[in-house]
Amino acid sequence: MKKIVSIVLALVMVLSLTACSGSASGTTAAGNDKETQAAAGTNETAEPVEIVAIAKSIATSSWQLFGTGCKAAAAELGDKVEFTFDGASSSTALEESLNLIENYLANGCDAIVVATDASGAGALLTNAQKDGVSVIIADNTLNGYDGQDNLTTYDNKMSGKLAADAMLDALKANNYDYDGKKIVVISPAPGVSVLEDRDEAFREEMAAIAPEIEILETMYCDGDNAVALSNAQDSWQTYGEEIVGMYGLDEGVCDAISRCKDENGLQGKFEIIGIDATDLVIADIEKGNVAAVIGMSMYQEGYNCVMNAYKAATGEALEPVTALDPMIVTIDNYMTDEARRIWDSTVLEK
Repeated sequence: MKKIVSIVLALVMVLSLTACSGSASGTTAAGNDKETQAAAGTNETAEPVEIVAIAKSIATSSWQLFGTGCKAAAAELGDKVEFTFDGASSSTALEESLNLIENYLANGCDAIVVATDASGAGALLTNAQKDGVSVIIADNTLNGYDGQDNLTTYDNKMSGKLAADAMLDALKANNYDYDGKKIVVISPAPGVSVLEDRDEAFREEMAAIAPEIEILETMYCDGDNAVALSNAQDSWQTYGEEIVGMYGLDEGVCDAISRCKDENGLQGKFEIIGIDATDLVIADIEKGNVAAVIGMSMYQEGYNCVMNAYKAATGEALEPVTALDPMIVTIDNYMTDEARRIWDSTVLEK
């Protein structure tokens, strides 16, 4: 694809120079690769579009599902694309993530899908766009950068709101006396827009629907689930039965809180609500430790990202944001087709 675009650019420059020989202005403006493609139309070319997708992590179930969705879109596009999927070893390995982005851009591609919280990514992507690379941002916006062709994400504020609704539903269903009691909030990391949206929206909704419950200051585990387990245990040791709920802002934290119940015999003592419905957290729901998890199809997010990358690279106009809706997953609905398409990879493979 890049070779075809180079040939087209060369022809455009030759024709421009020919036209300018009889022109008073003597100047021309050469468009970038993407503009040239758009002007030439979106006819299929002999060479495939080269797309790279970089996930925040390749170590967690949710980002593995994201990768599965990316690969499914690439398989559907067939020989129209050459596709590469990669990611950092963990979502907090920001330098590794930045290096991956830099290296793949240096090797060349027509479009790149990026999910990262690395602060330096924006400058790399801005420079790549000057060379005609289409950029799709996945999951959350990048600080200091908003030049992407499209942001494909879930409504994380809605996820936080649904988490609060699910928490109150669980407390009422199990006849808790929650007046004056406390809820613990544990997050993987500070300063991440997705996590902050989930946290803030949860607090806002809880203040609206159950102002008598105190939401404790957010604890952070730096992406380490062993630390999240310690956070949960320390909270219980400090507040004991004043706690009626714990809220985990991703799958690993949610599972760590579930292990806190198991290791300390705390079943029935407080409710757990999490975000990111994966098989790991579904197992916690099945054994009764987790009341609900807010499910978001990372498979669908990955699929949409690659499709959007292909459209952008071939000159098709995109909406600035592709927003996907989350859902509450509980013991009552986790085996429905809709829910299983979020967490069960065996369904997605059919």
